[in-house]
Amino acid sequence: MSGGPYWNVLKGRKDGRVSRANETINLPAPSFNTSQLIQSFANRGLGRFLDPTSSVLDNNYYKQIISGKGVFASDQSLLNDYRTGLIVKAFANDQTVFFREFAASMIRLGNVGVLEEGEVRLNCRAVN
Repeated sequence: MSGGPYWNVLKGRKDGRVSRANETINLPAPSFNTSQLIQSFANRGLGRFLDPTSSVLDNNYYKQIISGKGVFASDQSLLNDYRTGLIVKAFANDQTVFFREFAASMIRLGNVGVLEEGEVRLNCRAVN
């Protein structure tokens, strides 16, 4: 992924020693409607979305939704819901606003599910 905003990443986050595929069941489904998406992200203290098909971080995801070309039904539902439609339009029209909100969301995401026990990895790709 290239381009996009910068933000400070907190260091010293503890990671578990094992990854399990079944722990992904809490991810929102591509068939979710807007209410389900909002609830799923709100349960984690989050509230923004990212285009998984792009190699460049920009606001094109939101422009595609405005054009009726959202990847999933859940993407397209964001435009037509009163709670998220104005956000989609704001992000599509102003990349600076999207970058500011994206950086703030990444900081919040970094604080989701922080472990009290675990290890601070010396190499993030391998357990110590």
